[in-house]
Amino acid sequence: MARIATYDVTTATKEIKEVFAEIEGAFGKVPNLFLTYANHLPLLKANWNKVKAVMGEGTLSQKTKQAIAVLVSRDNAAPTVSRLTRERCGQLECLRKR
Repeated sequence: MARIATYDVTTATKEIKEVFAEIEGAFGKVPNLFLTYANHLPLLKANWNKVKAVMGEGTLSQKTKQAIAVLVSRDNAAPTVSRLTRERCGQLECLRKR
C-alpha cells in the first residue's frame, strides 16, 4: 500500500500535462515516481529537470548512461525502474546480448 498517493492525472493542470508529456516522450509512460512528485509542481519540475540534466548533458553517450541506469537499478533491487530503464536501453541497444 502506497504511503503517498500518486497524482490524479484527470485533474492535471496545463503545466503538469506539459511536464508529463515530456516524461512520457522519454520513458514511454509516466513512472509512478513522477506521478507522486506531481502532488507538488515545483518538486515535479525540479526532479524532471535533474533527470534531463543528468541523462542529456555531458560526454557519456545515451547508451552508456542507460546501461549504467539498468545496472544500478538492478543492484538496488528497484524492479520498476529496472524494467523502464531496460526497455529504454533496449531501444538504444546499449546492452549486448549474451
